[in-house]
Amino acid sequence: MDQRDDNETEQGYVKALALTELPDGELRSVRIGQSAVLLANVGGTIHAIGGICTHEQEDLADGEIEDGCVVCPMHFARFSLETGAVMDGPAPAPEPVYDVLVEDGAILVGRRRD
Repeated sequence: MDQRDDNETEQGYVKALALTELPDGELRSVRIGQSAVLLANVGGTIHAIGGICTHEQEDLADGEIEDGCVVCPMHFARFSLETGAVMDGPAPAPEPVYDVLVEDGAILVGRRRD
C-alpha cells in the first residue's frame, strides 16, 4: 500500500492553499515535501515554480510579479512564471516548474516537471 500525506490526492497532488489565500497579483511561498514552491496568481491563472532564487537563495515570494515573471527582490533576476526560465540575470539556472490544479476552492501542487 502506498503511503502518502493526508493532503495528497490519488494523482499525487498536495493541497497547498485555499484559492482565497492567493488573490490576483499575489505571491505565496509554500513547502511541498522538502521543496520550497512559489505560487503566483496572474489574472486568475495559478503558477507554481521553485521558490528560492538560483542566484543568492532569496525567497522569491518577497519579489514582485511583472509581465508574467517573478522578479527577485535581491538582485532583480527575472523568472518566467510559466516556464521557470531565466528571463534576465544574474540567476545562473532556471526554476523548476510544478503542475497545478485548482479544485473545490483549493490550490493543489503536483509533480515537478522536468
